[in-house]
Amino acid sequence: MTVRLRRVSFAGILLCACLPLGAQLPASRTEASRAAITDFVRILAEQKKPFDAFRKYFAPGQIQHDPWIADGNGGDEDFLEKRRKAEPEKYQATDQFANVTHMIMADGDLVAVKSHVFTSPQDHGRVFVDIWRVQNGKFVEHWDVIQPMADMGPNVATVSCGKGATYAEARALTGLIDKPVCGLPDRSSGSESNRKLVLDYMTMGQQPGRLAEAINTYLADDFVQHSPHIPPGRQGLLDYMSARADARRADNRRSHFARTLADGDLVLVHRRVVSDSNPRGTAAADLFRLRGGKIVEHWDVIQPIPAFSVSGRSMVDGPLEPGRLLPHLCQCRFQVPGVLGGLGHLPPELLDRPPVLPFRHLPSQGPVLDFQSGSPPVSPPVQEVHEPPGDRDEYEQGTADGRQDVEENFLVGPSEGGVVAGRGEQRGGVGEHGDSVREARGREE
Repeated sequence: MTVRLRRVSFAGILLCACLPLGAQLPASRTEASRAAITDFVRILAEQKKPFDAFRKYFAPGQIQHDPWIADGNGGDEDFLEKRRKAEPEKYQATDQFANVTHMIMADGDLVAVKSHVFTSPQDHGRVFVDIWRVQNGKFVEHWDVIQPMADMGPNVATVSCGKGATYAEARALTGLIDKPVCGLPDRSSGSESNRKLVLDYMTMGQQPGRLAEAINTYLADDFVQHSPHIPPGRQGLLDYMSARADARRADNRRSHFARTLADGDLVLVHRRVVSDSNPRGTAAADLFRLRGGKIVEHWDVIQPIPAFSVSGRSMVDGPLEPGRLLPHLCQCRFQVPGVLGGLGHLPPELLDRPPVLPFRHLPSQGPVLDFQSGSPPVSPPVQEVHEPPGDRDEYEQGTADGRQDVEENFLVGPSEGGVVAGRGEQRGGVGEHGDSVREARGREE
């Protein structure tokens, strides 16, 4: 009898010995996450059954960073249903929404989707970047950055890669899950080398006197700018940034990098930008496409961080940003300019709570609604939020001053404390006294 022995490498034995039972190799974890997010988007956007998608994929204890939505797997559905019931003339049923998928990305346990969502034929829509952390096939944590299309300036068509710019066009598009309008990631391109290149570019760009060097070193000659407020091409970016450099330095503008996703030729950087005049800051999601060792395209979505958080969590990372309210812990008064169109304008967890006082009109301030959520503190000061929470899409437009502040582009920006080196998340934020709070949490590739 002949006995055949199969050679097994020592490295293979070590790999088998070190992996816990049921653990996934890095590539398989990314592909499992990709399969989950692709199926989620297919149910939500293509089948137009968002509530089915939420119920299938949202973990019961999902951690929520969206300012309007509570923790748990019912927060999104609760928010959307209460908003529609409060303003049915403005918000159609969710199966009548139009959703244009721009990009779908996966990187280990993180997934991301860039999309353009319309709630009705009259709606210009909003551009979303949604990021989820995946664990055991469920979405356990969520961040988003949302920007209204109506607020995006003269170059709005380039934001959506030229497709689905209206509700009617968006409803007519098909096959966007397999072929997103801005393209699938090219997985033959090296994710880690591309991640490093983007972070090297952003690092060099924030160093004094090196902006032009960064742009000329890392951006391709045919670089395409999809940010709606910035002139096209490398020179347009350089001119735009140079004109604002002195003011930004004087205001001590800096970026706190929270997480990166790299999926082939696509790289996403999620960060919070703060300054002395705006310590609460702005959430930003920058997306880059690379080819041949150069950055060939850039998109961004930016959103002023609001003065409230339904879940009590930060919008990007770290502790709750300075000056934000926790509605479930305080007695608050939201001041909303113009005519308040019903209780749908309040954060969703407050919709079931009766106001302490009825609506009243203050001639110098506009209509005001007082409400109480939870037990008042021992000495309950009334906190006034002068930035209108409005409804979610109206608030995301920000004030004129806030938008001007936001427009100071995030493609290259000052960074406090360096940037993420290689793959991983950098958990960071700014405390009440401006101190940087950082905890590097590496994630295996």
